[in-house]
Amino acid sequence: MHGRRARKILTDSCHYVSKKLVKIAKEYNALISLENLRRIRTQANGSKSFNKKLSLWTYRKIQSYTHYKALIEGLPVVYVNPRNTSKTSPIGGKLEFINYKWAKLPSGHIITRDHAASWNLALRGSSLLARDVGLRGRVEAPNAPDQMQPQEGMRGKPVQVSKVSLVTYP
Repeated sequence: MHGRRARKILTDSCHYVSKKLVKIAKEYNALISLENLRRIRTQANGSKSFNKKLSLWTYRKIQSYTHYKALIEGLPVVYVNPRNTSKTSPIGGKLEFINYKWAKLPSGHIITRDHAASWNLALRGSSLLARDVGLRGRVEAPNAPDQMQPQEGMRGKPVQVSKVSLVTYP
């Protein structure tokens, strides 16, 4: 693929992904929590091939498209620190790593590190929003991992990570 064509395909994909994210968030009247990745390029000092892959990675485009589409829909967007989100358990304690992708919660449930990171980002975003709005107490996701039921055949379906029920939006 040529450079211009590849960029257009990536841009189109970013619009598609951000539109889906905002649609799901609007359906559940949810907060959108995004990782604060603004300095990732300055912090990354990898090899030539790593830097080339990083330049093709569209993380900021997806974030910026999601942000402006969420603002148009009246949904709140927060940027949270992503540090250790895939290493800590959303229900407290540390994850026990089975391998690179899978981890075991202190409750015994097995989840992917991506799911753990998603829950942690949602909880951090909800807590940040609650603090900014002036609410007290810990905000918890309604489908916290300790309340999970074993799920099979969920491939390709969207997963509700967080729903803000403390704040209502017009």
